[in-house]
Amino acid sequence: MQKRTFYSVVITLVILIPLGGFSQESPRIEINPGDVDIFLNDSLQFSVSYYDTNGVEFDTTASWTLHPSSKGEVDESGWFYPSSPGECLLTAELDTLSDQIMITIVSPGEDPPDDDGSEYLFIAPTDTLLVVGDQIQFEAFYGDTLVPEDSVITWSLLGMPIGALSEEGLLQVESPGFALIEALSGDRSGASFIIAADSSLDTTGINHIQITRDSPNPNGYTVMRELEEGEYWKISGLPHPLNILNGSSVYFPVGCLSEDIRIHVALPGFFQVGADTVEYGHNHVVAGVQFKVMTDDSTVVEPYYFNTPLIAGMIYKRGLLSHLGLLPENLGLYFGMTDGDSIYFDDTGITHTIVDEYNNRIYSAVAHFSELVVAGDVTSTLALDDEIISGPESFSLYQNYPNPFNPSTSINFELPGAGWVTLVIYDVTGREVATLIDDQRLGGSYSMNWIAQNDQGKPLGTGIYLYELKFTDSSGKHFQDVRKFTLLK
Repeated sequence: MQKRTFYSVVITLVILIPLGGFSQESPRIEINPGDVDIFLNDSLQFSVSYYDTNGVEFDTTASWTLHPSSKGEVDESGWFYPSSPGECLLTAELDTLSDQIMITIVSPGEDPPDDDGSEYLFIAPTDTLLVVGDQIQFEAFYGDTLVPEDSVITWSLLGMPIGALSEEGLLQVESPGFALIEALSGDRSGASFIIAADSSLDTTGINHIQITRDSPNPNGYTVMRELEEGEYWKISGLPHPLNILNGSSVYFPVGCLSEDIRIHVALPGFFQVGADTVEYGHNHVVAGVQFKVMTDDSTVVEPYYFNTPLIAGMIYKRGLLSHLGLLPENLGLYFGMTDGDSIYFDDTGITHTIVDEYNNRIYSAVAHFSELVVAGDVTSTLALDDEIISGPESFSLYQNYPNPFNPSTSINFELPGAGWVTLVIYDVTGREVATLIDDQRLGGSYSMNWIAQNDQGKPLGTGIYLYELKFTDSSGKHFQDVRKFTLLK
């Protein structure tokens, strides 16, 4: 089973027409989506709608709080990043108005991948930032249930020697670095990633990092975040099909910078993105991100070198390696380099790589930033073809969801192979209002999220619209389908 964010949202449109005419109601705000289930290590962005006294809906922003806060993190843009399984309440507040939903976080142990029939443990705490001198007790869970006391658990410290780990899972942090804490119990296993920071470093004169990242919104707005040296940053929501890159993380150690910087995060521009992989030639790139660093005068410095290495992590889609025939031990973190029209991979400045096959992650110490990719054995002769990728057998365009919608909806479709794809929105008069796709795509399943705007970024009004998918495969065969959907404001 592929790792995914999942949720069930029932949207009911109710039009109330009292006998005495339309009645006014109190202003309110509403979190979208409502109560949700989400897998640990996935992420989800929430939004807020404001309804005036006439029930007219407007997009708005709000302040976010999470209770208990130990279950995850929610940023100012509504992106939620879970940290431990269980339930938590997400609250949005706008002046005197508020709304609240329940988030249920499901651990990987409750829904193990079905690629190889193995079962996983969940290790708590996970993705933990510690300092030298800390002592912390790790625990192993079957889903939400603690492993019974009479079960034998074997604990191991993998990667850099950051401290001493007892037979009972008690870690004493003795030196800076990063490592995996692995637990084995019968035929189950799992791991947790640990960063150990140097507590003796001088924290005066700390430099700041401003993050600009592309949003999953196909119209391409950006999200900002401010960090400081010594902080750990989780990245998510990059625009790509089928969540190839589920997320990334970067730890900026104290002393790594000599100046304030701004980082723009996006997909590597020179890779072809498909439904199952990012591909270049015969090499498989299973995750990729571009870190473009700018100084105060907005000058792009690439590559940008740090005083001390950062700790960078990449998360790839669950089940992808088995699907491609790649082994975790053959993965590496590389820089994607360009030399004229040529592209090659280089691991100079990337050290201490750790592959966490339990949580589909890979970590390395990184000396500089540029095009950073996770690639399967780059000396391999594996070819991306139908023998490796078993995609859909037919061309299919599905009904959007939700429908009716306001302001966004998802359009899903399947392609039987590689070819040229166009996905265009029309009004009922046949006038083209927006082009969502007009390029080459690999075979596979796709999902496009569309906010009701034209190509100039202007909002569209209430009405019936059409979306048309055209596909021409490599042999020249044509496919076409059209569906109707309704925008209500």
